[in-house]
Amino acid sequence: MTDRRPRGWLRAEMPDTAAIVDAVRAAFCDTPAASAELDRMLVAGLAGEPDCFHAVEGNRVVGTPFTPRTEVRYVAEDRWQRRHLR
Repeated sequence: MTDRRPRGWLRAEMPDTAAIVDAVRAAFCDTPAASAELDRMLVAGLAGEPDCFHAVEGNRVVGTPFTPRTEVRYVAEDRWQRRHLR
């Protein structure tokens, strides 16, 4: 069963988390495809897929925890490093 929340719920209920997502998008998502990949990771984590998105703010916890020993890398960050740190 999918938990359907109204659009904008994360921004309203977890503003600091939303600000971090905005900062990641601004820093690393320089194409529509990169932005779509970030969106896919958020949706996947919220839907229960591990190693995609997990956030804790105040007494709110959303997403799915990362598995131990998982190397956490944003796809957009990896693309940026390949492009700029050669």
